[in-house]
Amino acid sequence: MKRVLSILKNIVLFITVLSLAGMMASSAAQYFDPMQHWMFALVGLAFLPMLLLNVFFFIFWIIVRIRLAWVPFLALLVALPCVMNIVSFDVFSAKSRSEKHDLKVMSYNVRNFDLYNWSKEDATRRKMMLMIGDERADIACFQEFFTQDKSVRDNVETLTKNIGYKYNHTLITTSAEELQQWGIATFSNFPIVGKGRVEFPMKTNNTCIYTDIAFDGDTIRVYNMHLQSIYLSRKDYTYIEDFKSDRNKMNPLANERILTKLKNAYKRRGEQVNLIEQSIQSSPHPVLLCGDLNDTPVSYTYRVFNQTLDDCFLDKGWGISPTYNGMIPLLRIDYVLHDTCFETQSYRRLRQAYSDHYPIVTELNFIHQGDQAER
Repeated sequence: MKRVLSILKNIVLFITVLSLAGMMASSAAQYFDPMQHWMFALVGLAFLPMLLLNVFFFIFWIIVRIRLAWVPFLALLVALPCVMNIVSFDVFSAKSRSEKHDLKVMSYNVRNFDLYNWSKEDATRRKMMLMIGDERADIACFQEFFTQDKSVRDNVETLTKNIGYKYNHTLITTSAEELQQWGIATFSNFPIVGKGRVEFPMKTNNTCIYTDIAFDGDTIRVYNMHLQSIYLSRKDYTYIEDFKSDRNKMNPLANERILTKLKNAYKRRGEQVNLIEQSIQSSPHPVLLCGDLNDTPVSYTYRVFNQTLDDCFLDKGWGISPTYNGMIPLLRIDYVLHDTCFETQSYRRLRQAYSDHYPIVTELNFIHQGDQAER
């Protein structure tokens, strides 16, 4: 019996050491450009499972043999900087609206305003518009934007005439018969004095625009982006769901297809991030960055932007505040970040599940005026 227990203990210790290695690899993923090291990006997706596993082993070894608890404890120390990017502890101001702020900003992947009735509810688009109108953000950045001219789904007209936005910067990436249009859009209550786009070399419907907005006697530059999607098909989702319920349904060809899509998405996203960061560094104006980055806070994408910009969620959020409302829970992939010319007053993730993303709203103070000669 003692021999069996000893063997089991050694097996658990071996798994504990493996979980330490997994924790180190997933924590390091953010330092590797996926254009050259795309496998690390995939390992980074395992950060939360690795974290939970090491918490379990830490408790286990404290109970069974405390001197071996140093192994998972080391893993938790390695993970701590990443945890600080995932969790915000601003208890007092996380859910409150600021009484005084200069600028209110919304970022929202609207999923084409439920064009294909994913929600299976006819009133979803109307509810989305009512919510946007109730928030009255000064600047609203929409990803997966859709509009249809001369129809009830003319969303540019609805946001302009019904909700009251005076200015917009809409970039169309795909159109059908010139009436149906898909793309990305930034709406503003303040005058738009300049428009631009960060060009991606490879053809994709994902994109990034920047909008120069006259504000408080100055000009600010708002980046609105939807970074590379994986583009899983309905067949891919069906296979994943089937596999989750029955492990015997593993299909090597389906695995290879999904892995290839993940690889291509991460490599393209790495290239897009580097190009956007170059544009940000050359901006003559204070910068706000909004959008669906399609990446977690434990990623190369997030690290590149967070090196020079502050995350509104970390400033004034609470908990982990996931923004993705899809099949993988607990993912925060939508962000509002800003440079030092702004100060976050409040941050909220709205709970309305009208899209496969939750909208985020933040209130900011503009604490420095004038163009920046250096960043």
